[in-house]
Amino acid sequence: MKCLHYIPDNPCSAPPGTSNGSPTYSSTDHGATATYKCNTGYQITAGSATRTCSDGTWSGSTPTCGGIISNSQYVIDIFI
Repeated sequence: MKCLHYIPDNPCSAPPGTSNGSPTYSSTDHGATATYKCNTGYQITAGSATRTCSDGTWSGSTPTCGGIISNSQYVIDIFI
């Protein structure tokens, strides 16, 4: 008896987008990966930065890009 390794050929649909960011991927085939990057001024606050296509479904959850505040964004008004 010979054991065969089953590789599903069920591709995924395009990975879903996210507000203030986007996925980068080269394929939607089984085993492909999608990497999410947030726009400047945002960072991933929830979800998965890297997702893998497995039998038609992307692993993890779509990330959320939340705004970050740097010290340079604060404005201080001084009244005399």
